[in-house]
Amino acid sequence: MLSIDTYAYTNRLKKAHPMEKTAFSLVTLGICLAYADAGLYIFVVFSMMGITSGFAGIPLRFYLKTLAFPLPFVLLGVLTIIFNFSRNPASFDVKLRVFSVYIGTTEQSAIEGLTIFLRTYACVSCLYFLSLTTPIVDIVWVMRKLKIPTVFVEILSIIYRFIFELLDTALLIKTSQEARLGYTDFKKAYKSLGLLISNLFIKTFENYKSLTTAMESRLYSGNLPVLEERFDFSIRTMLLMAAYVAALFLLISIDGMGPPG
Repeated sequence: MLSIDTYAYTNRLKKAHPMEKTAFSLVTLGICLAYADAGLYIFVVFSMMGITSGFAGIPLRFYLKTLAFPLPFVLLGVLTIIFNFSRNPASFDVKLRVFSVYIGTTEQSAIEGLTIFLRTYACVSCLYFLSLTTPIVDIVWVMRKLKIPTVFVEILSIIYRFIFELLDTALLIKTSQEARLGYTDFKKAYKSLGLLISNLFIKTFENYKSLTTAMESRLYSGNLPVLEERFDFSIRTMLLMAAYVAALFLLISIDGMGPPG
């Protein structure tokens, strides 16, 4: 089982109403998308870190490690915004000549790139709060209550199941290859990786066929009924959520930043 899934079932906010956690995460996410305010983004990143680690009990080291996962993709996108190519050196405030082309940046593009970087991580922090404190079964419960189309909910559940099938199968194959010294040098590792990938898809397809057969034998008709846990709304939690959102708008008003154009 993934560590993320383990913490989702064992954190201190597990018993909190999933609708409250979902609303808190999505409202904060919406505010980060609606307003261009670097101070807001920084506040959301650190406050979500404190809530997820302090209140939910997620280890800070693990949380920071998960934050590093999207970093290469975020940096790749941000660098393409900050740096540009041109034959005209006057186009840049800071530049470097490479043959007949200049690579450089301007103050505006640097600020824009930094803002997008902070906004991305603010949004990621909101989603991490939800995924680290709410099991997938509770998220599915929320989606059902919100009348999300059943077919979408069922596809999400099956995809989530197959993530673990894929990881477990890959781990078993890799362990078997390592026991046969399949990664002792680059050539063997390259060959073993190719065999792992090919066998992984074969095993996954076989697991899919087995799941389909099992579902059909149970007269699957497009809906997977599950037992639903009872949750109670907390006035204290809702007041804390309202205070947090009010603090966000207060921060926005102090900075004087409005919605992006």
